[in-house]
Amino acid sequence: GKEEEALVVADVAALPLRSGFFDVVLDKGTLDWVLLSLLVSDDRDLKLSRLRSEVLRVLRPGGRLLVVTGLGGTSEDPLRFLALDERVGWASFQSCHL
Repeated sequence: GKEEEALVVADVAALPLRSGFFDVVLDKGTLDWVLLSLLVSDDRDLKLSRLRSEVLRVLRPGGRLLVVTGLGGTSEDPLRFLALDERVGWASFQSCHL
């Protein structure tokens, strides 16, 4: 059968999707924007922890997270941010700088 598609607009730290919903999550700029926008936030660590948990929650174990970033190799590289979560043991990170 044909699967239905839907556009969902939601807070990236509180997605209205069940756990393990995605086989693949593609991020192009959202993590960059959030990481940079929270540089001066008093509760930055808490907000980033919630974001990291939510991204990993909606990704099935063994799934793939593809991140297109302009921050690769910097102190705000999303790979550093994601690797802080102990649940990423099932994931492997690769970085490709163009």
